[in-house]
Amino acid sequence: MTLRKTQQLILGIMILILSLNNCNAQSPSNIKQLSKKFGGTWYNSKEKYYLTFTFEKEYDYATVAIWKGKINNLENIDVYKAYIKRNKLILPAENDDHHGCYCEIDIEKNLLVYKCNQGFNFTDNFLNTKKPISITRYKKVKN
Repeated sequence: MTLRKTQQLILGIMILILSLNNCNAQSPSNIKQLSKKFGGTWYNSKEKYYLTFTFEKEYDYATVAIWKGKINNLENIDVYKAYIKRNKLILPAENDDHHGCYCEIDIEKNLLVYKCNQGFNFTDNFLNTKKPISITRYKKVKN
């Protein structure tokens, strides 16, 4: 193989690897749609929890901020990564240092609906409807 063909082969492999690394990145238009869909501050009056979402270009996840109390009292915030999958937000199950159930977040009838596996189900990475799930609804209170 000549030096030029070897260089072309290496360049082709590098381009392939770089393109595969970015395959999960969201397009700017998709990020804009998701920001519009999930944007603002959401509130659950029963649990007194607030939620907001932050989307960044070129990432396959949104940052979810959750806090309790008053809308402008941004103390004691929990922050999670919610991965984008088919225009929903997904929090994968975690069974390591931080236990967490699999959850799906979507908008239904102008409400943000947060569905999670219940109990000690830290292994199923899908909404397991054969077992109990929790459903929490949030109303948009601020754009």
